[in-house]
Amino acid sequence: SALMMLALVAGTVLLAARRLALAPAIAVGETGPVLRRAWTLSAGNFWRLVGVLLALFLPVFLFSILLELGLGQKGAAPTGTTPSLVVIAAMMHARQILPLTCGLSFFFSPLVIGLYCGASVSAWRAVKDEPAVDIAV
Repeated sequence: SALMMLALVAGTVLLAARRLALAPAIAVGETGPVLRRAWTLSAGNFWRLVGVLLALFLPVFLFSILLELGLGQKGAAPTGTTPSLVVIAAMMHARQILPLTCGLSFFFSPLVIGLYCGASVSAWRAVKDEPAVDIAV
Protein backbone atom coordinates (compact mmCIF):
# COMPACT_ATOMS: atom_id res chain seq x y z
CA SER A 1 0.00 0.00 0.00
CA ALA A 2 2.93 2.35 0.63
CA LEU A 3 4.21 1.76 -2.90
CA MET A 4 0.77 2.55 -4.31
CA MET A 5 0.61 5.74 -2.25
CA LEU A 6 4.06 6.79 -3.49
CA ALA A 7 3.01 6.12 -7.09
CA LEU A 8 -0.16 8.17 -6.57
CA VAL A 9 1.79 11.11 -5.13
CA ALA A 10 4.34 10.93 -7.97
CA GLY A 11 1.57 10.89 -10.58
CA THR A 12 -0.17 13.82 -8.94
CA VAL A 13 3.04 15.86 -8.86
CA LEU A 14 3.72 15.01 -12.51
CA LEU A 15 0.26 16.08 -13.64
CA ALA A 16 0.23 19.19 -11.45
CA ALA A 17 3.60 20.36 -12.74
CA ARG A 18 3.01 19.54 -16.39
CA ARG A 19 -0.65 20.50 -16.75
CA LEU A 20 -1.80 22.78 -13.95
CA ALA A 21 1.20 25.04 -13.35
CA LEU A 22 0.73 26.95 -16.61
CA ALA A 23 -3.02 26.51 -17.05
CA PRO A 24 -4.26 29.86 -15.61
CA ALA A 25 -1.94 31.94 -17.77
CA ILE A 26 -2.63 29.94 -20.92
CA ALA A 27 -6.39 30.10 -20.37
CA VAL A 28 -6.27 33.89 -20.19
CA GLY A 29 -3.47 34.68 -22.63
CA GLU A 30 -4.03 32.25 -25.47
CA THR A 31 -6.79 30.62 -27.44
CA GLY A 32 -7.05 26.92 -28.05
CA PRO A 33 -6.80 23.81 -25.89
CA VAL A 34 -5.29 24.78 -22.55
CA LEU A 35 -4.13 21.40 -21.26
CA ARG A 36 -2.48 20.37 -24.52
CA ARG A 37 -0.61 23.69 -24.73
CA ALA A 38 0.42 23.43 -21.08
CA TRP A 39 1.82 19.96 -21.71
CA THR A 40 3.76 21.22 -24.75
CA LEU A 41 5.19 24.27 -23.00
CA SER A 42 6.17 22.41 -19.86
CA ALA A 43 8.31 19.88 -21.75
CA GLY A 44 11.87 20.25 -20.50
CA ASN A 45 10.83 22.45 -17.58
CA PHE A 46 9.40 19.83 -15.25
CA TRP A 47 11.78 20.34 -12.32
CA ARG A 48 11.54 24.12 -12.54
CA LEU A 49 7.76 23.94 -12.41
CA VAL A 50 7.89 21.46 -9.51
CA GLY A 51 10.15 23.94 -7.70
CA VAL A 52 7.69 26.77 -8.32
CA LEU A 53 4.77 24.70 -7.04
CA LEU A 54 6.73 23.61 -3.96
CA ALA A 55 7.78 27.20 -3.24
CA LEU A 56 4.13 28.26 -3.43
CA PHE A 57 2.33 25.50 -1.59
CA LEU A 58 4.88 24.07 0.85
CA PRO A 59 4.95 27.09 3.23
CA VAL A 60 1.14 27.21 3.37
CA PHE A 61 0.99 23.45 3.92
CA LEU A 62 3.59 23.63 6.72
CA PHE A 63 1.73 26.53 8.32
CA SER A 64 -1.51 24.59 8.32
CA ILE A 65 0.22 21.56 9.85
CA LEU A 66 1.75 23.72 12.58
CA LEU A 67 -1.62 25.35 13.19
CA GLU A 68 -3.31 21.96 13.54
CA LEU A 69 -0.58 20.75 15.87
CA GLY A 70 -0.79 23.89 17.98
CA LEU A 71 -4.55 23.88 18.22
CA GLY A 72 -4.75 20.14 18.53
CA GLN A 73 -3.08 20.11 21.92
CA LYS A 74 -5.50 19.03 24.57
CA GLY A 75 -5.33 17.54 27.99
CA ALA A 76 -4.67 13.88 28.52
CA ALA A 77 -7.68 11.61 28.41
CA PRO A 78 -8.71 10.36 31.81
CA THR A 79 -7.65 6.82 32.53
CA GLY A 80 -10.25 4.12 32.54
CA THR A 81 -12.46 5.72 29.91
CA THR A 82 -14.04 3.72 27.16
CA PRO A 83 -12.93 4.16 23.54
CA SER A 84 -16.27 5.69 22.64
CA LEU A 85 -15.79 8.43 25.25
CA VAL A 86 -12.32 9.17 23.86
CA VAL A 87 -13.80 9.51 20.37
CA ILE A 88 -16.55 11.80 21.66
CA ALA A 89 -13.98 13.97 23.47
CA ALA A 90 -11.89 14.21 20.30
CA MET A 91 -14.96 15.20 18.29
CA MET A 92 -15.88 17.90 20.79
CA HIS A 93 -12.34 19.27 20.68
CA ALA A 94 -12.41 19.29 16.86
CA ARG A 95 -15.75 21.09 16.99
CA GLN A 96 -14.19 23.83 19.11
CA ILE A 97 -11.17 24.47 16.86
CA LEU A 98 -12.88 24.00 13.47
CA PRO A 99 -14.11 27.62 13.11
CA LEU A 100 -10.61 28.97 13.67
CA THR A 101 -8.91 26.58 11.25
CA CYS A 102 -11.55 27.13 8.56
CA GLY A 103 -11.43 30.88 9.06
CA LEU A 104 -7.68 30.97 8.68
CA SER A 105 -7.82 28.80 5.57
CA PHE A 106 -10.40 31.18 4.05
CA PHE A 107 -8.13 34.08 5.03
CA PHE A 108 -5.10 32.58 3.26
CA SER A 109 -6.95 31.31 0.17
CA PRO A 110 -6.89 34.60 -1.79
CA LEU A 111 -3.20 34.96 -1.06
CA VAL A 112 -2.43 31.46 -2.30
CA ILE A 113 -4.60 31.87 -5.40
CA GLY A 114 -2.95 35.19 -6.23
CA LEU A 115 0.53 33.79 -5.78
CA TYR A 116 -0.34 30.73 -7.86
CA CYS A 117 -1.76 32.75 -10.75
CA GLY A 118 1.14 35.22 -10.64
CA ALA A 119 3.67 32.40 -10.70
CA SER A 120 1.76 30.77 -13.55
CA VAL A 121 1.92 33.96 -15.65
CA SER A 122 5.61 34.43 -14.90
CA ALA A 123 6.44 30.83 -15.83
CA TRP A 124 4.29 31.07 -18.97
CA ARG A 125 6.12 34.19 -20.11
CA ALA A 126 9.45 32.45 -19.54
CA VAL A 127 8.64 29.29 -21.51
CA LYS A 128 6.42 30.46 -24.36
CA ASP A 129 8.02 30.76 -27.76
CA GLU A 130 6.73 34.23 -28.67
CA PRO A 131 8.24 37.47 -27.32
CA ALA A 132 6.80 38.62 -24.01
CA VAL A 133 6.05 42.17 -25.18
CA ASP A 134 5.22 43.13 -28.75
CA ILE A 135 6.13 46.80 -29.19
CA ALA A 136 4.95 48.38 -32.42
CA VAL A 137 7.29 51.04 -33.78
